[in-house]
Amino acid sequence: MTKKIIITIFILLSIISLSSCTSNDKEESGVTGSVVDESGIPLNDVSISYRNSLITVKTDAVGAFVINQPRTLFIKFEKEGYQTLSAKIDNFSEDAFYDFKRITLNKTSNSSANYNDVSLNTDPKFIDLKLYGTVLNSFGQPLKDVSVTLKDSTIESYSMNDEGNFNFKIFDNQISIEKEGFRKVAIQLPYYEKDKQNITLVKNSNKSGIYILKEDKYIPLPKTKLTYKSEEKIGSVLWGGNFAYNITDFYYPKNTKDFKIESDSIIRFIIFEPSFASGLFEAQNVEGYLCTANYKLTTTPFPSSKTESLPITEIYPPRFSPNSIDEPKIIEFKPSDRNKNYVFVNSTTKTGYYFTY
Repeated sequence: MTKKIIITIFILLSIISLSSCTSNDKEESGVTGSVVDESGIPLNDVSISYRNSLITVKTDAVGAFVINQPRTLFIKFEKEGYQTLSAKIDNFSEDAFYDFKRITLNKTSNSSANYNDVSLNTDPKFIDLKLYGTVLNSFGQPLKDVSVTLKDSTIESYSMNDEGNFNFKIFDNQISIEKEGFRKVAIQLPYYEKDKQNITLVKNSNKSGIYILKEDKYIPLPKTKLTYKSEEKIGSVLWGGNFAYNITDFYYPKNTKDFKIESDSIIRFIIFEPSFASGLFEAQNVEGYLCTANYKLTTTPFPSSKTESLPITEIYPPRFSPNSIDEPKIIEFKPSDRNKNYVFVNSTTKTGYYFTY
């Protein structure tokens, strides 16, 4: 009994501590205030939309870019039957705290925007924004004259409670990277990410398959049907009933023409295959075993292997890039031993792209 009480107290203290941290975070940064009518009565369900000013820079001869210009945050307060009020925050920073205290919306039959600034009730400590990094091509070479844009994005919030209070925070910087002849990249960079960003762009292409990137060339890996064996299994669900599924084991293809990679300590590949079907596996000594794919409830199979994870670094799509499922993928692979066979396994089509290191 005593043990249960101690555990309960520990959980409650953890929740209180977490709530305190969350509250402090809101006080440290963000935009807050309340909305009332001309009689001082709080207004709920006020639409609050906000957007950043757009900034575009170009990369220099070594592919470097820096965005550290002052920005303006535009805010609009709207409610049907009331005057629309606009405000702006100059030298806006995601790391500062802005308190509007009380904003008054007057009733009107003809709603029109009032562009007089709504004054802040605090003097925020501005923390300079600095987004910087380099833009490279698939071979790791710098790209000049790439447009890097801090996007002008509009987000909407509401004052939902009976007190008319609102509180919002911009959690990420939306950035687009564009250059003619290359695939456009979008990044949702969290506001707290201050480190240098190394961004890779890929040329527009209708290629398929997997290639080695070396000396400005795309060298294709040979493709072959994989050896495999499949076994049907019976599974069950919690609410009752059974279903059938397959477990398929894949093996290194025998009697294939040699394709050797020599001397490179790090190998860079570009993969024009679905991301779920391009896993790299090392052939094992026992019968050339590669990996296993489970086909359950018609879901897409994700191969798994009994071996440890291979030393792979993903270069493209960039980190924090949304909607990148259909994008090509660039990886760097650092082999640890020589005279090993490897295969990129496509478990859907049961094909592989193979090489020997």
